[in-house]
Amino acid sequence: MVYEQFLGKVIRLTDDHRAEVEEKPEVKKAGGIKYTPAYIVQNIVRKTLGPLIKGKTPLEVALIRVLDPACGSGSFLLVAYKYLLDWHLDWYIKNLAPVLDKGYSVTSATVKGLLPYSTEETDNDKSQKIKTGTKAKRIAARAKERASAASIPIYKTNDGEWHLTITERKRILLNNIYGVDIDHQAVEVTKLSLLLKVLEGENQQTVSDLLKYSRDRVLPDLDGNIKCGNSLIGTDIMQTDEWSKMGKTEHDRINPFDWKTEFQEIMQEGGFHAIIGNPPYIRIQTMKEWAPFEVEYYKKKYATSRKGNYDIYVVFVEKGLSLLNESGHLGFILPHKFFNAKYGQPLRALISSGEHLSAIVHFGDQQVFDGATTYTCLLFLNKMKTPAFELIRVEDINVWKSTGNAVKGEILSNGLTSDEWNLAVGEEQKIFNKLVEMPMKLGQIAHIFVGLQTSADTVFLFKNSNTSSSPLTTVKSKELDKSIEVETTLLKYVVRSGEIGRYWANPSALVLFPYKRNNGKVRLITEEEMVRYHPCSWAYLKANYKLLSEREHGKFSGKEWYQLYPKNLDTWEQPKIMLPYMITRLSAFYDESGYYFVNVTTGGFGITVDESQGATKYIVGLINSKLLDWFLKHVSTTFQGGYFAANKQFLVQLPIRTINFLDPQEVARHDHMVSLVDSMLSLNKQLQEARTPHEQTALQRQIKATDEQIDALVYVLYGLTEDEIRIVESGKSDLQK
Repeated sequence: MVYEQFLGKVIRLTDDHRAEVEEKPEVKKAGGIKYTPAYIVQNIVRKTLGPLIKGKTPLEVALIRVLDPACGSGSFLLVAYKYLLDWHLDWYIKNLAPVLDKGYSVTSATVKGLLPYSTEETDNDKSQKIKTGTKAKRIAARAKERASAASIPIYKTNDGEWHLTITERKRILLNNIYGVDIDHQAVEVTKLSLLLKVLEGENQQTVSDLLKYSRDRVLPDLDGNIKCGNSLIGTDIMQTDEWSKMGKTEHDRINPFDWKTEFQEIMQEGGFHAIIGNPPYIRIQTMKEWAPFEVEYYKKKYATSRKGNYDIYVVFVEKGLSLLNESGHLGFILPHKFFNAKYGQPLRALISSGEHLSAIVHFGDQQVFDGATTYTCLLFLNKMKTPAFELIRVEDINVWKSTGNAVKGEILSNGLTSDEWNLAVGEEQKIFNKLVEMPMKLGQIAHIFVGLQTSADTVFLFKNSNTSSSPLTTVKSKELDKSIEVETTLLKYVVRSGEIGRYWANPSALVLFPYKRNNGKVRLITEEEMVRYHPCSWAYLKANYKLLSEREHGKFSGKEWYQLYPKNLDTWEQPKIMLPYMITRLSAFYDESGYYFVNVTTGGFGITVDESQGATKYIVGLINSKLLDWFLKHVSTTFQGGYFAANKQFLVQLPIRTINFLDPQEVARHDHMVSLVDSMLSLNKQLQEARTPHEQTALQRQIKATDEQIDALVYVLYGLTEDEIRIVESGKSDLQK
C-alpha cells in the first residue's frame, strides 16, 4: 500500500524553484489511489490462474504466461508469482520428493521425467574443462554430480523440509510473470518486489551454492518481463499529425506501446494465458481535461469507447480480451455500473456476443476499497465461448471473505445481450422472469419527466419556506445570504428529498417561477411585465444578473437571461404521480396540488399515465406495492446504506398489470385498488395532522391494514403463488443488477 501511494505522487518544481509533491492528474481525477485488498487479489488469481494449471505438470505450466496490463506496484503479479511458487512446491513434494527419497539418481530417467527441463542443459561447463586422467575423471564425475544436483528444482533442509531452489524460483518468474505500466516508477517498484520474492527465505549458503555450480546471476533481469508503456495506445499514434505537433513531455506522458514488438514471441503464439488486475477507473469527461488526444484515439480504436461518458476501465476489458490467447482467462475487479449504464452497452455487446462470461462476483453496495465509495464486482472472462457462467452475489462481504458464503447460481450465456444485464439466480429467478415477460411496462403507458432545472438553485430555490397570504412573501436567498421579498404569485411549492414517501408529500421549499400559464402552456413573463407587476422579484433577479446570464457557458445571456431551463415547465401543475429518485423503498405520491420537483437527484420524477390502461391512482397502488418495489431493486443501481436509484431507465421497466375493462371482475379489482389508494392518501394526510400519540397510533394501524390489502390485491392481479408471495414478502435478494 505504501508503494501504491508513492506511485500516485509526482514532484513538481514551482516558479520560485521549490519542490512540491502533488497527486498525478489521473490519480487526482480518479479520486486517489485504490489499493486492492489482498483477499480480492488472491480470489482473482485463484479463479483465473487456477483452472489453467490444474492437472498439469511443471513442464506444461512453464508455457503459461500471466499478465497484468496496469500492474502498478505489482500486487497482482506478486500474488500470481507466489501462487505459482506454492503450486510448484506442492507438485514436487507430491511427485518428485518421494522419488529422490528412494535414492533415485538425479541423472535417472525417472527423475528427469519429473523436471520442467533437461538436466543436461544445466551441467556446469567446468566439468567439461577438467583434464583426463584417473584423478581428473573422479573430480569431473563429482563436479557433474554436484551440477546435476544443483539443477534439481527442490532441496531438503536440515529439518527435513523441502524448498524450491533459487534457480527454480527464477525460472518460474521469467517464464510465467509479465506486466506493463505507463509509469516507469511503477515498473521499477514491481521489478524490485518480484526480485525480493525470489530471495525470500534464502540464506548465504543457498546463494553461494548457486554461484558455485552455475554461471547464472543470483537475481534475474526482468527487463523482458516487466515493461513501461501505455497498454491502450499503440505506436500507430506516432503516425498522426497531432503527434508530430506535440513535444517530448507529451510524448513521454502518452508513452505508446507496441504489444507485438515488446512481447513478440508471446503474441506470435496467440497471446497471454491469464490477464489479471485492477484497471484504472477514470471517467472520460475528466480525462478530457488533461488527455484530450488520448480520448480521441480511444474513440477511433476501441468499440467500447464509442457511447456516452464511459469509464476507462471498459477499454481495458476490451484490450484484455484482445491480448488473450484462444484458451485464455481474464480476471478484473472493476465497477459494476457498466451492467446497466448507457456507456456500458458496447462492452455488454462485446462480452455477450462472444459468450465470454465465466463468472461474476457481485458486491452490490458492499464496499471493497477502504476510504473510497465504489460499487464493484469481480469479472471473469474466457476467450473461448462459455455456454453458462456463475453468478455469486455477496450480501455480506465479511462473511464471504471468511467463509465464501454467498448466493450462487448458474446463468446461460445466450440469455445475455447488449441490453441492460438483469441477472437472476436462486429461488427468485422464476418470479423475476415472470415479471420481465409481462407485455406492458410503465414506459409504454406513461410520460416520465424530470423536475425543473434552474442551473442556479442558489438564486431560484428557497429552502424551509412557505408562501404568505399577502402579495409579498419573505424568503431567504442563499446566493445573497439575506432575506428578500418576492411576489407570492411567482412562488411554487417544491418537494425535496426526504419530504416525500408512499402516499404523502410535505413540501418545505419554494421556487421562483417567472412564468405565466395560459391554457395549460407557460411563457416567460416579459421584462416589461416583470417591472410593472412583479417589481420585487425583478429587482432580485437583476441583483443576480451576472450569475444568471453566465449560466451554461452563456446560453442564457440573451434577452431572456432570467429564464429557467426550457424543459418540462408546463407539466407540473396537473394531476400526476410524484416519485423520489433516491429510495430505500419505491414510493409514489398522487399529487393534485401542483407541487414541483427541482432537479432529479434532490427531487425525482413526475409521471402522467394513459388512463385507458388504468386510472392514475390504480398505477400509484401498483408502484407502491411490495412486488414492484422488489422488482425495481433488482434492476436498479445499489448504493451504500441500502439506497437504490429510482431512475427513469429503471422505472420504465416496471411491469404493469393492465385491466380488461370488458371483464366485470377485472373492473371490480381496478376500482377496489383506486378506493384503497384514496384511503391511503387520506389516512396519510390525517397522520401528518394528528397531534396526539393515540391518534397517530390508530392511524398507523389503519395505514398498515390498508397497505396489506393493496399488496394482497397486487399478488392476485399478477398471479403469484403462495411460495412466490413468501419470497417477495421475505425481502430476500437473490437477484442482482
